[in-house]
Amino acid sequence: MSVLLLALLLLAVGGRFAGVLAGPRDGRAQRLVLSWVAGLLALYLVEMACDLAGLRWSRWSLGLGLLAVALAAHRFLPRPREAPALASDLGWGDAVGLAALAAFALFAPTLWVTTPDWAYHWGLKGQRFFLAGGIDYELLTRPWSASLHPDYPNLLPGLYAATALLAGRFAAAPQMLWSVLFCAALLAAARELLRAEGVDRAARQAVTALLALLVCGFALRQLAAGGADWPLALAFVLALAALLGARDPELDPAAERQLGLAAALAAASKIEGVALAAILVAVYAVFRGRRLRPATLARTALLPLAVALPWLVQALRHDLFLDYDAGGPSLRHTGAVAAALGETLGRLEWSGLAAAVWLPLPLLFARRARAFAVAAILQLGFYGWAYLSALSAQRFYVLSTFPRLTLHVLPAALVAAAAVWLRERPR
Repeated sequence: MSVLLLALLLLAVGGRFAGVLAGPRDGRAQRLVLSWVAGLLALYLVEMACDLAGLRWSRWSLGLGLLAVALAAHRFLPRPREAPALASDLGWGDAVGLAALAAFALFAPTLWVTTPDWAYHWGLKGQRFFLAGGIDYELLTRPWSASLHPDYPNLLPGLYAATALLAGRFAAAPQMLWSVLFCAALLAAARELLRAEGVDRAARQAVTALLALLVCGFALRQLAAGGADWPLALAFVLALAALLGARDPELDPAAERQLGLAAALAAASKIEGVALAAILVAVYAVFRGRRLRPATLARTALLPLAVALPWLVQALRHDLFLDYDAGGPSLRHTGAVAAALGETLGRLEWSGLAAAVWLPLPLLFARRARAFAVAAILQLGFYGWAYLSALSAQRFYVLSTFPRLTLHVLPAALVAAAAVWLRERPR
């Protein structure tokens, strides 16, 4: 119950931000997703502000911080535009997607499909932050805490700690529902983008069903509940509206703000998300070309910077960055890494469809999808750089992590491919 209450509270806090985030083509479902993500980032920024100010996290400090954000948004931001009146087009694909999501929601609280990283990383941090009333630097700076990735941003541990503060105790089972909510937001955002891009109803239903079965099947097989890869997958899908319209001279500024929101969500989640945020902002700026304006940079870059700077300041202040972060790639590992990547294509986690993660390569030849394709290839290249930098056990490193990292790119790749190749053509 505490998860649902906090989710509704964050939705209410972020609701006013829909006035600047939602475009004229965004329906109610997309507005709900954007509002919820804005609320998540508001909670993260309030927690980071308390951390920098030395204030203990509590129901009062976090609650008053969120109230201040909500009041400021109400005072200074415009009211959300009326959502367009869209015909209800629910179909068989939506039914399949809801059934797949329900299966994930049914199994997640049982802890049967919980990622081991919950016990050794995300959940452990969340519990310690709850007990410490903030980020536990005493824990993170211990020499034996390297496996906790002390240098990672803390959106998820902070979310878990806030949930426990609301409930009055830390319990693992209900926290798994956050992964279900991220998955639901991902599917809703993907469906909305397909509609906004003019994909015909039959194709939209088919893609929705396929994506839901793939993602929820991955969640069950890969044991993805409680993991930190869901926010990055959602972020890449939210950035698609701007990336697909990067060359459009009439692109609505709301799409650029959505890209900034997506980049901020990624940057608050993981080290890989910091790279994704930088890639999204830089690629969009390059493809905007002569249409790039200071206002465009402000809409896309200011929020990610506001999210990343407190994390960077505290990580440097407490010397949280580990030595392996400074390593470089070695080309002698190329063969082992390439072989392991090929081996992942047939793994059951993605029902044999993991090769769809390489869809950005053919999408390079589609002008409308080229900005997304470049961003996705750069993100995959960042993972390749990390694998080539590993000192040993490259095969194990790839096989144990790449199926999970595939979640960051594969849903957005499927949606982008459908938006470009299945788009209705004018008669």
